[in-house]
Amino acid sequence: MDSISNSTSSSPLTFRNERLCYTGQKCYKIPDVLIKMYGPKVNSLDLSFNELQTLRGLEFFPSLHELILDNNQLSDNLVLPPLKHLHTLSLNKNEITDVELLVEKILKSVPNLTYLSLLGNKACPNQLSDSDKDEEDYKRYRYLITITKQFTVYLQVLHGINAGHRQIFIKNYFQN
Repeated sequence: MDSISNSTSSSPLTFRNERLCYTGQKCYKIPDVLIKMYGPKVNSLDLSFNELQTLRGLEFFPSLHELILDNNQLSDNLVLPPLKHLHTLSLNKNEITDVELLVEKILKSVPNLTYLSLLGNKACPNQLSDSDKDEEDYKRYRYLITITKQFTVYLQVLHGINAGHRQIFIKNYFQN
């Protein structure tokens, strides 16, 4: 089946071209029916705007290349199963506070990650979401991500900024 969705065009569930979207459903975990019906068929999974607190069941999506988990309730205790094909991970607007712990988990479970976005988490300070943070807080955060050599060997993009600028960023960080 090429495409599965409810009869309305604004369906919370769509499956097309190996991309599964299940958004805005206030689910706390990945529904078993999604795992059973779609797991092995999915290359791209978008579970944004739910209330996910766990990623249990994600291991049944072995072919994932892209995982979008924006606007959920995922925290520092999230468990990432091994996802050897995953190259894009978006965790914007969750409840992640410890970037070092997250990097450790990614290094263990997601060896081919090239794009990471954490905007809107406490772990990713910015002035727009937290007035107590300033440009220096964000620089320290980016430095922490980029200085982790093992991590940045394969990370090409962080928040939409090409990591090719990594060396310039590190140089500028120490000059300021």
